[in-house]
Amino acid sequence: MKRILIAGLGQMGKVYINALKKLGVEEAEILGHDIDSVKCNEFKQKFPGVNCFPLLHEDVHEEATSMAIVATNTPSHHKVIAELMSFGIRHLLCEKPIGINMEAVEQIGTAIKETGAKIFTAFLMNFSPSVLKVIEKMQSEDLIMTEGSVVWGKNRKGDKRPTPGDLEDESVHGVGILHRLAGVNQKIQELKVSAQLTYPEFVDPTAQAKAHSLDSSFPERVNATSMVLERIKTDVSETSCVLHSSFLYPHQIRRVSTVLSKQSDPLCPMYSVEMDFDVKTGIGGVEDQLTITTLDGNKVEFFQFACDKILDQTRAFLQAAKGTVDPRLADFDEAKRAVAFSDAVMKSNQLLGATVMV
Repeated sequence: MKRILIAGLGQMGKVYINALKKLGVEEAEILGHDIDSVKCNEFKQKFPGVNCFPLLHEDVHEEATSMAIVATNTPSHHKVIAELMSFGIRHLLCEKPIGINMEAVEQIGTAIKETGAKIFTAFLMNFSPSVLKVIEKMQSEDLIMTEGSVVWGKNRKGDKRPTPGDLEDESVHGVGILHRLAGVNQKIQELKVSAQLTYPEFVDPTAQAKAHSLDSSFPERVNATSMVLERIKTDVSETSCVLHSSFLYPHQIRRVSTVLSKQSDPLCPMYSVEMDFDVKTGIGGVEDQLTITTLDGNKVEFFQFACDKILDQTRAFLQAAKGTVDPRLADFDEAKRAVAFSDAVMKSNQLLGATVMV
C-alpha cells in the first residue's frame, strides 16, 4: 500500500490530515513526522491510526511512501525536501514559501534535477474562485492589470506559535495573486521593489526559542510588518503596486484590489476589482467575495463563493501524483519567483528602501 507522509505536525499538519480524510484517505495510509516528539505524541493521540515518528529514516522506505506534504517551519523546508527526495519520494507539496531564501531554493532545484521529483508549493489563493473568475474575465475581454494593491494581515501578538515573520508567512499570498494577474495577456519582463520592514517584539519568545533550539536555521528575530512598492514592467505596459501586510492588525483582513484595462489601450481603465478572502459569514463558515465595478457608469457586480481552498488544493495534489496536473498548483518556477521577491524586499529594507531588482 502506497502511503503519504505529512512532515510537520503543527496546525497545518492537522489541517492537511483532515483534508486527506475528507478525500477518502484512511489514517492507516498516512505517516506523520515532526522533530518535536511532543507534537508526535499529541498527533498520535488525535489520529491513532497514523504512524508518527520524530526522525526521517527507514520507516519512509518500509512504508512504501510515494507522496509527502511538507508543513514544517519555513527555514527547514529545503533540508526536509532534499531528505525526502533522497528516500525516493517523487511527489511533494510544500507549504509556502518553498525556501527561506534563494540559497535554500537553489539547493531544492539541484535535488529536483538529480531525482526528477515533482514539487508543488501551497499558494492557496490560486484555488480561490474569485481569482479564477477575474482571470476568466481578463482572458475573455482581453484585459490586463494596470494597478494593484494588497492589504493583508491579522493579529499574531500573543500567538504561541513560532513564525518566520510576516514577509515569508503572509505577504507572499497577496503578492502571488498580483503576479499571477500581471501575467495574464502580457509577459512580465522586470520587477523592481522598494521596501521597509518593521521588527517590534511581537512573537512569543519561548516558542521562537524552542523552534530555534530544534532547528538552528529558524530565526529568533522576525519582522511583523512589510511595506512594499513594486513596479512591474511587461511587454505591454508598466504596473504600479503597493503592499501592506502585517501581524499587527486588530482583525484578519485579506484584500487584493486591481484596476483592469484593455490590452490594446492600457491607459484607459475599464474595471476596478476588489477581492476579499476568507470572510467570516457569521454562521461558522467563510467565503471569498468579489466586487467588479465598471468604472464608466459605476455599475457594480458582487459575487460570493463558499469554498474550501485547502481541500481543493489537496485534491489537486493527489491528482498530480497520478499524472494530472491542475494549472492552479504552483510549480517550482512560480515558487522560486516568490522567494526571489522576498529576498529583494529584504535587501531593499537593508538599503533603507532603495529600489532593488527582483
